[in-house]
Amino acid sequence: MVSAPEFLEEEFVEAAETRGEDPEQALQQLMLKYVQNEDATAAELLGEHPDGPVVSTGEYNPDDARELTREAIEGLVGYPREVKIDPSDVPDDEVPRDPDAKRELVLAVLRHEHDRFANEDERVHPNVIRRGDVVRVARMFLDDINESDHKRREYVEKVMDRLLVSPNPEEEQRAFWTVEKALEYIESVRPDDFSDPHTAFIVEMDVADISKEILASSRDDVGVDRVNDARSEWGLKPLDAAEWMVYRDFPESTDE
Repeated sequence: MVSAPEFLEEEFVEAAETRGEDPEQALQQLMLKYVQNEDATAAELLGEHPDGPVVSTGEYNPDDARELTREAIEGLVGYPREVKIDPSDVPDDEVPRDPDAKRELVLAVLRHEHDRFANEDERVHPNVIRRGDVVRVARMFLDDINESDHKRREYVEKVMDRLLVSPNPEEEQRAFWTVEKALEYIESVRPDDFSDPHTAFIVEMDVADISKEILASSRDDVGVDRVNDARSEWGLKPLDAAEWMVYRDFPESTDE
């Protein structure tokens, strides 16, 4: 019976689960492919030749130096797991034309670049994603993003729509990857953190808008008590379940 070192078996299981695959089924498929193709090595069957490009979404690792093919990028559409892509791994001639694939590429690169953007801008909280961040990524693949209303709608606004967004008409749009990330943000900021009254006022408006957006963006119980505890720190009135339902379905009918 063929056996493998324990460390290799553990790495295989971890890799398969990361790709959303059943480890035993993945191993069986690999063994069948190997038996049926005597001229191919296991590395070639997996598409993992060290000098070759990545042709499958599941094999991509942003820490490697391998570049992505258009086929791999197009595989982002409908892929069940979140992927981070290093923009340097995307050759100019491999950027897909399909709008859905291009939006997924913008999202994947945004995930990779988000921490760097947050550190460079020294923003109030690392969880915050700005509309400008999406523009910066879209510009990597679309030279005329600022001159085209259509392209901004397709590759900026529609990407923002995929996130938890809280529009503030006086400030730049802010977004968060998940409801939990937004909750962490409003729980982390306090009035005493800001010596400048104008900055404190902007953050207070953020807490007011984002707390309602949290409740409106989910049909599950996301923790009304947590939302209201954060609002109380700023002297904002609590949102009860009835207000949550009204705001979610008719956002224009609820205000402070």
